[in-house]
Amino acid sequence: MMTAVMTMMVMIIVMIQTVTEIITVLCIFLSQLNGERVPSEIYYLSKVSQIFGVTRLLDYFENDDNFIIVLDRNRPCQDLFDYITERGNLPESQAQDFLEQIVSTLVKVHAAGIVHRDIKDENILVNLETNLLTIIDFGSAAILKNSLYKDCDG
Repeated sequence: MMTAVMTMMVMIIVMIQTVTEIITVLCIFLSQLNGERVPSEIYYLSKVSQIFGVTRLLDYFENDDNFIIVLDRNRPCQDLFDYITERGNLPESQAQDFLEQIVSTLVKVHAAGIVHRDIKDENILVNLETNLLTIIDFGSAAILKNSLYKDCDG
C-alpha cells in the first residue's frame, strides 16, 4: 500500500494565525501523496479526513521553507483537557458518551489503515454547542501494522 512512500525528517516551522491563536508545528516528516512530497500529517489526514469525528483537511500550501495546513475547526470548541479542567468530574453519562465517540472514531481510523499514536485530552476537541468530539493532530500518526512501532513517524 505504501511502498512508494519515502520518509525523511525535515524541521519546518509552520505558523497559522487565526483571529485568536497561533498554531505551531515544529517537526514534519515528508511522504508521497499523488507523486508529490508532502508532510506525513497531510498524507495521513488525506486518508481519514472524511471520517466523522476527525478534523477535516481543507487544503495545504507549500512555501519555500514550510507547509501551511488548513484544517476545519468547529466553533465554539475547547480541547478536552481544558473542558474537564473547567468543569471538574464529568457526569458518568457524558464520560460514557465521550468515550464511545472516541472509540467509534478510532475504529474507523484504524479501518482506514492509520493509527493516531497520540490520543490524549489535548488532541480531542469538544464542540461546546453539540458535545460532539473531533480528533486532531495526526503529526505522530503512522500506517497501521501488526508489528511493533519502533520509530517516531511524526
